Amino acid sequence: MNFNFVGGRGRAEIPTRPDVMMAMKNALPPNANFTTCAVGPEQFPANVLSFGGSYAGGNGG
Repeated sequence: MNFNFVGGRGRAEIPTRPDVMMAMKNALPPNANFTTCAVGPEQFPANVLSFGGSYAGGNGG
């Protein structure tokens, strides 16, 4: 399974804080992959956290 975490500005904003990203990653089913994307200034933190999560967690996009 593949999941995409979307963050950024707007009504459905998901904060790109490390604790939020790790909580979402930890909620995934076993062997699931994930990617992240975000809008505006949230894009860089989302990319960094996704990269770190893929190595720290053993899965990721």
